[in-house]
Amino acid sequence: MAERPPAVATRLVHPPGLGPARGSAPDLVRATTFRLTPASEVALAAGDPTADHDVYGRWNSPTLRVASATVAALYGAGAACVCASGTAAIRAVLRHFLPPGAVLLAAEILYGGTEATVAAFGAERGGTVLRFDPTSAADLERRLSEAPARPGLVYAETLSNPHVTPADLAELSAVARRAGVPFVVDDTFGAGLVASPLALGVDLVAGSATKFLGGHGDLLAGYVAGRPATVAAIHRLVAAEGACLDPAAAYLLVRGLRTLPLRFERAQATAAELAARAGGHPAVRAVWYPGAGARALPAGFAGGGAVFCLDLGTGAAARRCVDALGLWMHATSLGGVESLVSIPARSAHASLSPQARRKRGIGDGLVRFSPGIEDVGDLWDDLRRGLDAAGEAGP
Repeated sequence: MAERPPAVATRLVHPPGLGPARGSAPDLVRATTFRLTPASEVALAAGDPTADHDVYGRWNSPTLRVASATVAALYGAGAACVCASGTAAIRAVLRHFLPPGAVLLAAEILYGGTEATVAAFGAERGGTVLRFDPTSAADLERRLSEAPARPGLVYAETLSNPHVTPADLAELSAVARRAGVPFVVDDTFGAGLVASPLALGVDLVAGSATKFLGGHGDLLAGYVAGRPATVAAIHRLVAAEGACLDPAAAYLLVRGLRTLPLRFERAQATAAELAARAGGHPAVRAVWYPGAGARALPAGFAGGGAVFCLDLGTGAAARRCVDALGLWMHATSLGGVESLVSIPARSAHASLSPQARRKRGIGDGLVRFSPGIEDVGDLWDDLRRGLDAAGEAGP
């Protein structure tokens, strides 16, 4: 009988580079430059930061290598690369796949920072941006047939920001593969645990490790994971643009990844329970959470994730709710051990025009909740106070 491969929780605790000859945590190597050897001189002359030789901190370091290997273990990928932020990772991915004048097929709703990057691609590099519904493979197929040229990339999010609507990754991957177009997914909300994008046919995964992967609100980082050749090409772009990750952040990222399954399981269970409870409150117009109501999860999804949204109708009601909360911190991020809440129209998607937000269904009354690992009863008591305040008559 073939030996069963280690599960993801085991792989994250025992990533490559943490063998019996090393300690229980990676070495934090702060050096910015390394003694040249004949092999590293060859890498330096070739301008190859992906070679397995340390030359300069902007290229790579022992601590970054362990962080990259741990991200690759999370996704079951051939390789991974870490960098300074999720935005840096996404910008490098778009630059790799989309030369000036290329066609990009992007999901209808994306994180506000990604929207800005996509808009810059169109404005600064003469690209054409077409949109598709990531819940419909038929819509992607239709948009591919309508494109003025074969797109350089299909881009979506595993769970959309902010509505946490799941993309049908398996069906979208099949359509993109038949068309010969690479399919990249931002898995920030999925954290490698809601679904396994690469196993469902996605070509490359990118995202912000600042959120769930780091998980403690104390680092900024981004990542890409996929086939070694593609990751190596993107790594070269990251190094060339100076978007390297600091070794201390890489060390903290490995620390966070080792407890990711435990933290995510707790946060996901809390999100599902709170979304269900909130749906019965009179101040709530609509609940956005995968699997809630009649919304079924796509094939390959193991859960609905650890974020949910509530539509409270108006911006004033959303503000009253947020101002009344005590345990929930009003902040722009998500995925930490502490519970965070934000109003997308005033934060992640504030850069979009009111018309663009309305088109995407991001109303002024939409509130996004990212539960941490606190007691679910305490979080509900606090949330209920916020919802009671939202339902009060306001000016």
